[in-house]
Amino acid sequence: MDFEAMAAKKKRLIWVKAIIYGSERALITSALEAATVMVLETEFGWDTTSAGLAVGLTFFASIPVTLCAKFVQRQGVSNLVAMRCFSICTVIGCVCFFPQITSAPIALLVADAWSFAFGYLAQGIISGFASKACNKEGAFTLANFGVYNLFCMVVVRLIAAPVARSLLAAGGRTAYATVQLVIATMGCISCVSINGGTPVKVVDNEALTHENHVGVADSNVKN
Repeated sequence: MDFEAMAAKKKRLIWVKAIIYGSERALITSALEAATVMVLETEFGWDTTSAGLAVGLTFFASIPVTLCAKFVQRQGVSNLVAMRCFSICTVIGCVCFFPQITSAPIALLVADAWSFAFGYLAQGIISGFASKACNKEGAFTLANFGVYNLFCMVVVRLIAAPVARSLLAAGGRTAYATVQLVIATMGCISCVSINGGTPVKVVDNEALTHENHVGVADSNVKN
């Protein structure tokens, strides 16, 4: 995307959407950690240590997924298309949390690794877009983006675990998976809705002045 020729309103939207997606991604990731441990303990009878270790290992398991995605991206896929695909893949991973789809613990952990990997990849790209769309002055600067983005992610991380466990306790895995899917879909919409925007029309003042002089000269000749 050509950020130099992009309209100011489009840049501000990218800036805001990057913060929104970062918050949604942090909420999903933190909630998944707590929810998966609770499901492994209550539904599959795992002990706390084994469940915590298994969820921790899913971050390492997401490395091959990340490497494969980066390899595909290097084959000529643009960052914009890659970001959209990664955000859609995150939604697919959240769908797999429904008990009707994943009835085995290993399938649940694989879905976690999938969601972690593609969520981080999509956030990396949209944050890169936001950094290029920042203004040098005003509210939409790079410094403000870093502060607001970090603040929002910290806040959602604090509430993610208790909210996830409360949903599981009240409505089971289906209720939690439904809320998670809605949040992931909202994040996906934030990514998919980003486009190159309408370039700002640059007026060549020198050419315009020349045309005006020519017009005046032609008018004088006719008179």
